[in-house]
Amino acid sequence: MNSEEIVQNATGKLKEDFRKNRDCFFNEHDLHHVFFCQLSQLGNLIRPEYPTRRRFFADKEDSIEYISGKHSFAPRGENVPKSSRRGHYDFAILDEEFYLEFKGLSDRFERLSSKNVDTNLDQEGRKYVDIAIEFKYVTGQCQRENIEFSIFKLKEAEEVRKKIFLVFIRKEGISPERYQKIINFLNRMKEESKGEIDMEIIEADDDRQVLFS
Repeated sequence: MNSEEIVQNATGKLKEDFRKNRDCFFNEHDLHHVFFCQLSQLGNLIRPEYPTRRRFFADKEDSIEYISGKHSFAPRGENVPKSSRRGHYDFAILDEEFYLEFKGLSDRFERLSSKNVDTNLDQEGRKYVDIAIEFKYVTGQCQRENIEFSIFKLKEAEEVRKKIFLVFIRKEGISPERYQKIINFLNRMKEESKGEIDMEIIEADDDRQVLFS
């Protein structure tokens, strides 16, 4: 199987596990752990918390939406604010050709981890990340700006071939009215990012009746 098929299988198993064993998932880190364990076939190509190429401001401040050039910048340049920071993808699967090209070199750790801002400036225009995956776990409050930023970050990811955004949500502790508002918001975000990002909304019913408005 190729990387994309392995990710599809891992995603399917995680969705099934989430719906059948929802009490095992207290937070987003639990989702990450189970997902990572399903990707062992990818070996060293799978990298958690992988740095973005571009630099960002996560705070929209006075803007209605995130804007390239105001909230997203190239890695280096005269007009790049020093206070901007690189983000990270929850998971990145490196392009195999990129990995093989640098894995035998003395600076392989710097190259393949991309941890230093200046490390891969010579890779401009290259999709050295095959797949980038972002997670969100909505368990009560829906942090809309946080979700919008994740989508913006993926849209700005010129170094990524395929972009995936997995949003998990459980009904426990959410009133029906607020839950529907959250679902409507997520569906709107999914529709607006169609064609650029593969976004999935994974719901888990809960039969407990403890609701907070």
